[in-house]
Parts: sequence; structure tokens; C-alpha cells
Amino acid sequence: MLDRTKIVDLLNELAGSRVTASPVAVSRSEHIDRLSRLCQSDLERDWLDFLDRANLRLPDKAQQRLETCNTVTDFYYSDGSAAIFIDGKHHTYADIAAKDAAINRCLEDAGYSVVRFPKEQAAWPEVARRYAWLLGEMDGDR
Repeated sequence: MLDRTKIVDLLNELAGSRVTASPVAVSRSEHIDRLSRLCQSDLERDWLDFLDRANLRLPDKAQQRLETCNTVTDFYYSDGSAAIFIDGKHHTYADIAAKDAAINRCLEDAGYSVVRFPKEQAAWPEVARRYAWLLGEMDGDR
């Protein structure tokens, strides 16, 4: 005899739970630590913190070389073939912006999705919402 009323509290607790997944075979926090050690700027580390706070999907890799276009991404999602760039202030200079545009075209022509997050962190939530198919939905957007 099973009394279903005895597990109501447990089921209600589970219904309000939150899952935080890691794209690799280590815990989410350990994966963030690994990615963070590979970051080449505080802005990149801030972006990882943003993903974690918003409970967004983490990239598989950091500083991934894509030989096809002779470039290195800041972060990379293997299953979405998505190259992520966190653009610091130097990306506003015309010559660097032109190189960025050429890299974008090359990567897109090769079948990659390219996502660029600007230096203005206030813009990151909107960029993340645009790419929910890759990053997931931000907490609070559900």
C-alpha cells in the first residue's frame, strides 16, 4: 500500500528546485574555474560570472583555435558550432572592427554561428536573450 499524500512535501520541494548543468564531466563550478583560468581578460571572466549568475549554459571551451579562419575564439560551444567573442574597448577602433567583420564573415561562411558581446556589460542580457537557442533562457525570463 502506497500513501501518495506522504510525499507531497517532497514533490513540492523538488518542483521548486534548480538544475545547474555543466557541458563537461566535471561540476559546473569546476568547469567555470577551468574556463576562467584560460581567460585573457577580466572582461572575459566577468562574462563567465554573468553566465553563472543568470544560470545560462556554459561554453565547452575557452580560447578555441578555428584554423578555417585563422582565429581564436574567446569561448566556443561545440554542439552549436558557435564562436563567442567578448569585445573589449579596442574593438571600437576602425581597423580592429574591420578585422572583426572579416572574421565574422569567414566563420559564418564556414557554418559557424558568431556571437559578439560588447564591452558594455549592461547590454549582455539583451544579447543573451537574442541567443537563447544557444545559451538558454535567463533566470527571470521564464
